[in-house]
Amino acid sequence: KQLVAVFSQLKAVWNSNPEWVQKYMDSIYEESLKEKEVPLGVGMHMADIYIDELSKNFDKNEMSHERVTQLLNPFLQALGKIQQVVLFQRIKE
Repeated sequence: KQLVAVFSQLKAVWNSNPEWVQKYMDSIYEESLKEKEVPLGVGMHMADIYIDELSKNFDKNEMSHERVTQLLNPFLQALGKIQQVVLFQRIKE
């Protein structure tokens, strides 16, 4: 439910406050996917729910390539740095 609320807020401020959106995307990586500082289970859980909730809360007609890339960037960033194979595989899925 929290993620749904966050997605609603992202939609509301996307054009008016892109800096906030970027800071939030950075915090997803820092707080959920940065493997040396976050327990593996947190990253696995985030990978499990994020894309599913993203697809439920954003209409494909409102998603530009730029927005999709920005929303997926924490995971793309993690893929480039992850050393734990199990988390890497989960994100790839």
